[in-house]
Amino acid sequence: MVGSGDVARCPECQQQIRRGASKPLHLRIRGPETPWAEVPIAHLLQKLEGQGGALGSARAHDGTLRWSARAVLKTGTREQPIRWKDQLLGFFERFNPGKPGNLRLEGDLLAFDQDKAQTGEPLTHTWPIRIFQSLQSASSSIQFTTDPGELVYLAFENDSPRRWEILLREALQVAWTEEGRGEIAEVQPRIRVRN
Repeated sequence: MVGSGDVARCPECQQQIRRGASKPLHLRIRGPETPWAEVPIAHLLQKLEGQGGALGSARAHDGTLRWSARAVLKTGTREQPIRWKDQLLGFFERFNPGKPGNLRLEGDLLAFDQDKAQTGEPLTHTWPIRIFQSLQSASSSIQFTTDPGELVYLAFENDSPRRWEILLREALQVAWTEEGRGEIAEVQPRIRVRN
């Protein structure tokens, strides 16, 4: 899908999709020679799931997951205390400046190829899926922590954080199953298995 504003267009079938105008949880869809029609979002989600969902096009012929997207990488640098009247209320994370690049999932490895900086060649950051300790998605980003205690934030330019959460959860489950660690029940605030 390609888009502009709140309209997306499929380059294959030329259908256009935009947010519903009169009903919540509906989308407006129009073909190249058809008028706009409102359909429930659930209808579109059912069609996507029928075609393999988020995992369908990401699964290679050998069964491994492969996907890539443009993203901006930030890593947590330190925690900043939050105080009120000399009482410590909690902490929030400080992040370094964002670095644009290409994020890719290749089986059990997540890699980020930073765009070439003015000072040198592209840098590649890699994280084996097995070291993930938590995973969380938001409206335009995902965030995860690793076993060494690294906090990673990835904001997407033109891809779905929900898709990335589904892909990474599946990759995590495959890795944890191979290690005999059990079925993952939740990934936030920590990855936990079912009892």
